[in-house]
Amino acid sequence: MFTAEEQLQIENEFEALLNDYSGTRNGDKSDLIRRVFRFAEEAHRNQRRLSGEPYILHPLAVARIVASEIGLGSTSISVALLHDVVKLSDHTFEEIEAAFGSKIGELVRDVHKLAGKNVRFVTEETADPRHPAIKNPEEQAENFRNFLLTMSNDVRVILVKIADRLHNMRTLGNLEPLKQKRIASETLFLYAPIAYRLGLFNIKSQLEDLSLRYEHPTEYKAVQERLQKDAAIEETYFATFAAPIHAKLIEMGFEYSVKTRMKSVFSIWRKMQKKGCTYDEIYDIFAERVVFTPRTETSEKDDCWKIFRAITDLYSIKPDRTRDWITRPKDNGYEALHVTVQGPKAPEARWIEVQIRSERMNEIDEKGIAAHWKYKRGNEKDAADSSLDQWFKTIKEILDNPAPNATEFLNAIKLNVLSTSIYVFTPTGDLREIPKGATALDFAFALHTDIGMHAEAVRINHKIAPLNTVLQSGQQVEVITATETKVSEKWRKWVHTPKAKNCIDNYFKKQRQLVVSRGEKMLKDYFEPLNIPLDTDTMNALLSHYGMHQWDDLYCAFGNGDLAVSDNLRKIVHPRKGFLGFLGFGQPTKEKQPKKKKQRPQKGKPQETPASSTLELKGIDSKGLLNQITVIIAETCTANILNIHLECKDGLFRGYITLDTNNDNDILRLLAELKKLHEIENATRKN
Repeated sequence: MFTAEEQLQIENEFEALLNDYSGTRNGDKSDLIRRVFRFAEEAHRNQRRLSGEPYILHPLAVARIVASEIGLGSTSISVALLHDVVKLSDHTFEEIEAAFGSKIGELVRDVHKLAGKNVRFVTEETADPRHPAIKNPEEQAENFRNFLLTMSNDVRVILVKIADRLHNMRTLGNLEPLKQKRIASETLFLYAPIAYRLGLFNIKSQLEDLSLRYEHPTEYKAVQERLQKDAAIEETYFATFAAPIHAKLIEMGFEYSVKTRMKSVFSIWRKMQKKGCTYDEIYDIFAERVVFTPRTETSEKDDCWKIFRAITDLYSIKPDRTRDWITRPKDNGYEALHVTVQGPKAPEARWIEVQIRSERMNEIDEKGIAAHWKYKRGNEKDAADSSLDQWFKTIKEILDNPAPNATEFLNAIKLNVLSTSIYVFTPTGDLREIPKGATALDFAFALHTDIGMHAEAVRINHKIAPLNTVLQSGQQVEVITATETKVSEKWRKWVHTPKAKNCIDNYFKKQRQLVVSRGEKMLKDYFEPLNIPLDTDTMNALLSHYGMHQWDDLYCAFGNGDLAVSDNLRKIVHPRKGFLGFLGFGQPTKEKQPKKKKQRPQKGKPQETPASSTLELKGIDSKGLLNQITVIIAETCTANILNIHLECKDGLFRGYITLDTNNDNDILRLLAELKKLHEIENATRKN
């Protein structure tokens, strides 16, 4: 029997549930919920959890999560209240269907299946010395089949099950340590990714944090204590940062709220693990979130951008950290504008992320798919619908077309269901995770920076392919490297991952600086013997002549051979005969004309043929490529081809073409045209 105090607690929780339901805007079916609750209460009478509390408090808690944190209606709330009735009492599914209808009965049956003993997961990702992976892959594959079959019948099944798992994780402390860790591992492997895929970001973060708390308690406690300590310190700084934003939004007439968002313990820990960095090296732990009410039904996106412009007028922006997820939402339906700006200088300036979202966007972020459905107009389809449809379509395709063996089936589940990332294999069979849409070149940099810098092509499933090929889940990818660095300007357009982009940008920054230094030295070496200083007047004259604005651009043009050092430079600096240049210690003197060297033919030798130039080409071999090259040469310049030598191996080629010209302009124009060919990886002048 329950005590009077416990009975009061049960009634209070039920009234809180009804209050949660009233805020879901799903109509008024509170009578149904009352009937279902009394049925569940009777079924669980005198039952207690391991903690000693009345068992009925668990289904009540699950129902409250379903109502308040996911935003589902009376049917899902009823299923949550009834989900353990058959397991823990003499009642049957038929009784539930007779009392509350076939839909509620069917959903209760499916949720019960997901809790069955035949749906448990201990995989390589969740295994440890005390929890080895299931020995039989067929058994594990069958577990997944059962899980997916049940989940794909009605999305509300998995939503109720996620709510059930969340409450179990919140009360996991009552179980023995061995079971705690096993359930935490299963939660992190299975339920957190699915929660994220369904747009339940807050629940996903809670599941991850709670899993970390039991899997890695020491690390969890260290990060959590540091977060709590920093939160108090950051409060003053963020209040100072937000003050001008408050003033501006009030001036603009917006109804809004501004809150400081703190990164989850798990996301901080994961970033520390992946990047090998310390807590202090993560700069985006805290962020500011602006949630506003749109002025009209149709002004939501425009209002987002107006607030964006207002904030960037107040603070300096970091352009490469701007994220537009209102024009193209994430796969899980997430919408917002993210902008990173430099905050106040006291006590020290720092980069701060500001998230801008409407009330609708904020609710979708917190309650996921249920909130998305609530805000839909009629039967219209949007990006989130299409993404979710595709996800369930993928699940159906996996079930309808099972892999030939259990291992391949399990890989298909992880590759296509549990993550928006993709997974590819190295030639040795190692599985590597990369973002969806990544190219072969992204993959090369993911393996190692040096591999990326020396990548020349790839073999995908043993077939040669260019580096800009977008990879698909399940492919085997081998990176072909060269002894020399192969970085090309084209690569900037070929990569999507931050690591690859940063590596390429840093390479070109260093290369440009080398070229700038070389160009500056070339000009100094030319002007010094003429006693012409490489000062502002000289540089301005050269910049004006070549139509440039920056000294480094000019140095670079000479350093990389786009411009040639010749006697023409002196004419540019001193254009008129008799021009007084500043020589020596600034004393004016007449410009001296350099003596022209006479060309003297050597006796006994025939007249030399015109000077020649040799070009080196590298790239991916393809049918008809040589013909394309010769056509470009014929159309671009008047030079004749003296010699062609090409070598092909493994789908790649390297070759040399000698032309009977050394005209700089012709050669530069020709190289530019050749580089436009997709197959040409690199085209340079050798002499």
